[in-house]
Amino acid sequence: MFKKFDKLKEKVSGGISNLGKDNNEPTYIIQPADVAQLVGGFVIGFGLNAENQLSQPSPKSEYKNLVSIPSSFKYNIANVSLGNSHCFYHTKDGKFFFSGTNRNGEFGTVSTGHVNELTQFNNTTLKFKEIICAQQHTMFIGVDGKLYGSGKPELLGMSTDEAKKSPTLIPALSQHKIALYATSNKHSFAVTEDGVLFGWGKSDLLGIGSFVKVKKITVTTKEPIVIDTCSAFLSFRIKSIACGEEHTIALLETGDVYGWGKNYNNNNNNNNNNNNNNNNNNNNNNNNNNNNNNNNNNNKNNSRGDEGQLGHGIKENRVTPILIESVKSLNIISVQCGSYNSSVLTTDKECYIWGQFGEELIMTPQPLCPGGSRQPLKVQQISQNGFYNIVVTLSGDIYHFGIDYKLFTKSAWIPTLLKIDDPLLMGKRVTQVAASAAGFYMIIYDGSPIYYPEIDYSRKGAKPTKTLAPLPESQYSKNKDALFGGNKPTNTTYLNKERNKNNPTTTTTTSTTSNNSRNHRDNDEDIL
Repeated sequence: MFKKFDKLKEKVSGGISNLGKDNNEPTYIIQPADVAQLVGGFVIGFGLNAENQLSQPSPKSEYKNLVSIPSSFKYNIANVSLGNSHCFYHTKDGKFFFSGTNRNGEFGTVSTGHVNELTQFNNTTLKFKEIICAQQHTMFIGVDGKLYGSGKPELLGMSTDEAKKSPTLIPALSQHKIALYATSNKHSFAVTEDGVLFGWGKSDLLGIGSFVKVKKITVTTKEPIVIDTCSAFLSFRIKSIACGEEHTIALLETGDVYGWGKNYNNNNNNNNNNNNNNNNNNNNNNNNNNNNNNNNNNNKNNSRGDEGQLGHGIKENRVTPILIESVKSLNIISVQCGSYNSSVLTTDKECYIWGQFGEELIMTPQPLCPGGSRQPLKVQQISQNGFYNIVVTLSGDIYHFGIDYKLFTKSAWIPTLLKIDDPLLMGKRVTQVAASAAGFYMIIYDGSPIYYPEIDYSRKGAKPTKTLAPLPESQYSKNKDALFGGNKPTNTTYLNKERNKNNPTTTTTTSTTSNNSRNHRDNDEDIL
């Protein structure tokens, strides 16, 4: 199994668009015959596809190469939200579409079971402004700010134990307008427009301080309760909030970041203890030589933790929110959580990450760098979900990393560049990247092409090939102007005037500027 996933990573990192080819011809992720169908924003994806979450006409269980999602072409997609086996798409004109499976009522409709292409979501009585996919349920924020849920009952915020097949109002929040919602598979939070934080799920993960255990099992809080154990939350609004497997990170409007919950990966600890109890116990306390003391040390080890996803540099769980001092100097704009790690994005577009990072445990935040480099990435957006992570940089490059701990390989946690040479995609802007905890990814492209005035597209093909900055005026040309007293305008303004003067009947276009631009700027071609 490990070899299978290492092979996937090797192929992706080597350039998915050139697999099995002996020449440099591009691979068309968007087939030329399908280009005419594009009406705006569209979606491509890759990864595991057990429930055909990638909406393929002839689905396979896994896509190691990037594939287009053809049924997204005829809609102008703005963003997407991913669950384990279902997806919701939001178009720029306010419509919602779903795909995947409706096993637990995730679609919020009883009329559909499983769909292999985008299908419009319609509700004749309720209107929604946002739909958020959790792993096995869906939350709907109405245009009036009310919060509704459908799907598996455990985290719907209701007292019922029955799945909901249609959007159902959460009674405890019926008098509140919801601004933010975050969830994992064990706990959830909602922030009202008035700044009040509500939480529900496993009580020891909610930040409420004391909680009840019955036979060593933490009691679940099924309905939302106010989280008022942190004075900062009562004074300042929460700007961004994210849930990991058993921890939570919140960003306040002041720029401070708080974390609470468990600070370790219980799966890893359990596996280590089961594999070699005696050795682990002896390492924990060399002075304890009897079985009873060894068992006590195991219990301490499980409660102490060692993953560091709370980012405060110590190996302790927190039952109430704690300020993460290590990021106070950063100008943070958003927070994200994976299962056992956390990240923040700054105004300088740098991403800092901490917690479990493959074999490495990062106790305090460190900048995210690509494999083999110490140069931090300039990040436009990061999406974390479970063990899977995807990043888009300011330059439009896309990296991904992570894999389920059961399939763990070291190489899987090296941020890997997706090499895309489809001419159509290289001329369009990435507006969103999204990861699913079920091991698949989606990338949203804007429908508008990117054109740069200094590229001669007529010589490079029918579509833009790669972004280039406008060429500056050469030093030779500047010196010549100074020597002969030239004061003519430079760069784009000058070029447009010269072009119009020489050919007054021709409208300036991006497909005919490159060669003329170079000639007007400098007659000595060797200088450039």
